[in-house]
Amino acid sequence: MKNARHIFSILILFGSFAVKAADEATELSISSDSIVTASEDSLAKFEISGSLDTKYSVIKSQKSSSLYRLQNFGQPTVSDELSQFILEPYLNGDYVTKDIGFHVKTHSTYISEQTSTSELIELNGSVNAMPTLTFTAGKKAYAWGKGYAFNPVGYINPIKDSENPELAQAGLTSLAVDYTKSFESGALSTLGLTFILIPSNKIQNRYGELSQTDLAGKAYFLVNDIDVDLMAYNSATVGNHLGFDFSNNILTNLEVHGEFSQFTNAPKATIDQNMLSIQNKDGNSYLLGLRYLDSSDTTVIFEYYHNGNGLASDEFKQYLQYIDVTLSSGQSAAIQTALSTSKNYFQKSAVIRDYLYFKVSKPEPFNWVYFTPSLYVLHNLNDQSFSVGIPMNYKPFTNFEFILWPSFLVGSASTQFGDKILSQRLEAWLRYSF
Repeated sequence: MKNARHIFSILILFGSFAVKAADEATELSISSDSIVTASEDSLAKFEISGSLDTKYSVIKSQKSSSLYRLQNFGQPTVSDELSQFILEPYLNGDYVTKDIGFHVKTHSTYISEQTSTSELIELNGSVNAMPTLTFTAGKKAYAWGKGYAFNPVGYINPIKDSENPELAQAGLTSLAVDYTKSFESGALSTLGLTFILIPSNKIQNRYGELSQTDLAGKAYFLVNDIDVDLMAYNSATVGNHLGFDFSNNILTNLEVHGEFSQFTNAPKATIDQNMLSIQNKDGNSYLLGLRYLDSSDTTVIFEYYHNGNGLASDEFKQYLQYIDVTLSSGQSAAIQTALSTSKNYFQKSAVIRDYLYFKVSKPEPFNWVYFTPSLYVLHNLNDQSFSVGIPMNYKPFTNFEFILWPSFLVGSASTQFGDKILSQRLEAWLRYSF
């Protein structure tokens, strides 16, 4: 729990800083969730917010799958049907004045005293050097791209879970400069420029190779009510990328969006003769999608995604065959290597080339107030396997939400969703927010 103590220490320091600002201000007002200080020239505000997710899950394991046998090698035999109880608190702190701001977002997972973790999702500070120029330093979760389930231009985004795209993920340590300019006339309404420096991974947890520093840049344009971004990303480890995205409401209730990315020297991991092979590839990835909202507030999202650096179906089968061969050897060292290879290179949601994503949500059907059911399908077009989920949200009070979420993974053997460690899952969440 050492990480948890560090996180709470940071929030206590934020609180102390806010109290000091409050003492120096000329006017003080206090509410249940914030301390606000104000004067004629500045506004200082400190807020603590967050949520507590209590999750109870029932899963049906798929013991015949290669991944199940790999991840549970040497473990005691258990039944096919398992349950899990998890507490997941999220805690956020924000301190903002006229020109500076600090933000921290934390996430913890408690299953038992032996299996509890804490992490910083975000921890950053920003300075408004002038109305159009902002400097930000620290750990930040970026959200590049217009896609909902996939982001081929999300070079610096957290890795997205396509089955739960709204799940909060840990950000990236970086230094960023943002410039924004608005125009009162002409086709161009807003111009935004962003430059980001990303330090390299640490050596012995202290220093990094200077040559491994990554650079990213983005130019944003709002032209005739069309959102357009141009992106560039230079990395010594994951290659060079150029891309663009767009979003436009072609009708009042219909939005279309797209992303395109060209990459060079991007590493691609495959299995060749039962050994990990990493080769640099050139290619492109792209996405095209739409979002439709009808008069009854039913929302439909549809997206097609092509992952130019993804595996072909035969390459994915070779990966599963490698696991089977390694397991049949019974050699613990080789099995541990296979497990590490699987986690590091083949566990992404979009590991193969082509996907369709469909989601529909309908608030308050049959006049059931505060209730919003949804249905999503994530379809792997290359091997015809898919994932289906039916999240059902009931929010009778402002700060309380109940979620019931059954999901099913469907596919034949040697397919992405057919070879997962589970085939069915039912989750019940109680979420309290403050």
